[in-house]
Amino acid sequence: MAGTSGFGPDQGHQGHQGHQGHQGHQGHQGHQGHQGHGGYDFDGAGIASALITSHDGLIGTFAPPPEPNHLALGDPAHLQRWSPQVRALMFDQELAARLVFDFTDPTATVSYLNVTGPALHPLVSMTRPTEATFAQQLPIVHNYSALRSDRANEILAQLPGPMAFLTPLSILRPDRTRWILELLGAVQRIVQYVQVRFKHALACRRPSEYSAQLMPMILTPGHGTLPSGHAGESFAMAYVLSALFDATAFDAAHKAQVRRLAFDIAARVAQNRIVAGVHFPVDNIAGATLGITLGDLAVRRMMAEEGAAAENVASWAFDGTAAPNADFDLHEMFDVAGATLQATAYLSTPSTNALSDLHSPILNYLWTQARGELS
Repeated sequence: MAGTSGFGPDQGHQGHQGHQGHQGHQGHQGHQGHQGHGGYDFDGAGIASALITSHDGLIGTFAPPPEPNHLALGDPAHLQRWSPQVRALMFDQELAARLVFDFTDPTATVSYLNVTGPALHPLVSMTRPTEATFAQQLPIVHNYSALRSDRANEILAQLPGPMAFLTPLSILRPDRTRWILELLGAVQRIVQYVQVRFKHALACRRPSEYSAQLMPMILTPGHGTLPSGHAGESFAMAYVLSALFDATAFDAAHKAQVRRLAFDIAARVAQNRIVAGVHFPVDNIAGATLGITLGDLAVRRMMAEEGAAAENVASWAFDGTAAPNADFDLHEMFDVAGATLQATAYLSTPSTNALSDLHSPILNYLWTQARGELS
């Protein structure tokens, strides 16, 4: 799993250091805490002392002001007033609040809690591969090690996740597109939260536990291998970014180009984790399935207006026991042009349910602000 900033848990470097940054690139908005505003440190001891003497010299007898006017209760527009860290917590709560995780041997499932219709709508269920499947894929992981010298800089730069590789697609930067970066950061984190539950439940061994000859070029993460966190986060963020472009007035050719490049970047990030020696190809299949599904749910919730009609949402079931002994092939399981998953021998849609309570004022406000930055 990639950290949103700093180092993420998939790197073994104190995972929650990444979460403390709440948004990766958005950390730059705070300019190192309260510093950066004209070079002043607003919380520094010198400023505090100066403010005390300034207050004592300027303020005489206290004169009570008129009664203040309360802000409107729960207005999403208040998000403009809060700090990025506070907004991040609110987005996280909104995205995670309706997700329910369950494990019934040998399958783990994340579901959406639906107010109407079926109480629980399964989003993704995963059945882990057999040990024989993992063992059969060891030669593929070994062969990828030949690319380590060529990909080393990429692999190290991608340790925190794909954000830096997606931002060039539309000049995303903190001082110009803070809402888009916050949106992508929120999507990255919700995938983190969900995929660690799958990793824990399925408890699949890393490649180096099968063969010491693989010798990963980075520290092996301290949790299970399936699903791949980098694949999940990358594909979720690519999905949401391309959907954001689709909601703008850009011409169709430009939208298609962004979509193709976003998913190509996601696939390369996922592939690089095999090159590094810390993942199997089958991990990327599971990660991409989870990321695309959660990305789709996030977009539906962000775009849903109050009182909107119910939307049909498919369940996806990943059967690792049916996974091929082959390299990760995105186009076999995903239609990039249509941005939809496709059924395969290892990926199926056991059910489709109508969800009618997708609207979230907070998430809709985030989406609206982010879309407005693409013009």
